Amino acid sequence: MPNNHKIAFIICTNNKILFDECKLYIDKLIIPDGYETELIPVYGAVSMTSGYNSALQKTDAKYKIYMHQDVYIINKYFLCNIIDIFNKDSSIGMIGMVGSPSIPSTTVMWFGARFGNFRSWPLGKRTHERISDDTVVHDVEAIDGFMMVTQVDIPWRSDLFDGWDFYDVSQSFEFRKKGYKVVVPNQLSTWCIHDDGVIMSLWNYDRYREVLISNYSDMVPALDEQDPDYKAYLSIKNYSDNATNMQKMVDDILVKVSDIIGKHNASAFAAICKELGTKGSLIGASSKLTQIQQMGKCVSQEYSMKLKTFIDDVAGEAEFEDKLSMLKLMLRRIELATSDDESDSISSQELDEAFMFIIKRQISPFSIYTVLYSSISVFVEKEAVMLSVALALLDQRDSAGAFLTLSLIPKPSEKTKLLIERLQGKM
Repeated sequence: MPNNHKIAFIICTNNKILFDECKLYIDKLIIPDGYETELIPVYGAVSMTSGYNSALQKTDAKYKIYMHQDVYIINKYFLCNIIDIFNKDSSIGMIGMVGSPSIPSTTVMWFGARFGNFRSWPLGKRTHERISDDTVVHDVEAIDGFMMVTQVDIPWRSDLFDGWDFYDVSQSFEFRKKGYKVVVPNQLSTWCIHDDGVIMSLWNYDRYREVLISNYSDMVPALDEQDPDYKAYLSIKNYSDNATNMQKMVDDILVKVSDIIGKHNASAFAAICKELGTKGSLIGASSKLTQIQQMGKCVSQEYSMKLKTFIDDVAGEAEFEDKLSMLKLMLRRIELATSDDESDSISSQELDEAFMFIIKRQISPFSIYTVLYSSISVFVEKEAVMLSVALALLDQRDSAGAFLTLSLIPKPSEKTKLLIERLQGKM
């Protein structure tokens, strides 16, 4: 029998850094009175569906939150909200944070209209939100897989989707086939952040799209070649059609890059990153290459200014990726701490850890700028983060570092301009 007062977080993970930060935010959530929670990490899953099915068998929790390891829940009332939604309507089977009211003809969810909110908020208006209105949910045909919350158990179609794509649309269809509603709350504030930037792997995307169409033909519209997004769909299809050759090319480049990083050769790193800029199709297919290419210019700038470069203290591509993940997470903490509305999202100790990471690792303003202002990640309050970092550097009596940090801000506010002028007058 399911435990009607238990909530399980289920996370397929292959990265301790991301998982630990994900857990940090989970641990801060308000637990509804009379309820308990448990956390079930799934290590070594060969697919999202198989990982989720294995976890489903390990818990008696009625409510299950299936989420990616790079999702950070910042609305402290999140658990109260989902329980309230389910309690008000037993026909709701699954809740997502973003969803499609109507699947587009390409079946590519982000090409069509979507409800939800997961990574943006008005400046200075992020608030913890507990919903109370009966009309605050939208019925949708499918939800995005970064966050999928259920109150009934339906096995994931591991027989069809043995990878990492379209499992979310499939599960949405499975719930609807069994008569359950799939909904997205009308989030007036940001409930969670999905820290994936605009990078995703497209190697097998079209193959699983075809699996979806062949198995749910009555639930997806016919492909319309006159659809304005059809051309964009064809560019995605190209990755699947050429996956084998492209993956080998990416792997070969990563071996070269890892060797360059291990030798701390900043000029060679900058050169190969510049060359990657001409290989758009490969960059678009590999998140690792995208991140490397984006960091190339800043390493070149650091090297030319005789600053410690981003690759100086890492032994290869894997350590490079870990360091970059840590920098993103620490900048995210700083971002959340910039608003009074989120004063309890990040503790003073956690904020100090973020600044100390930047200071002790000698992360340059160029690296910080690149993470904030490129597709490596998605930040909203970019200037506020740069300003906070600059003030932390001033506390360390690093006026030059603070000035450089502020000078990189595009179109700075009047407040920031005044600080830049003050620093300039002291130098």
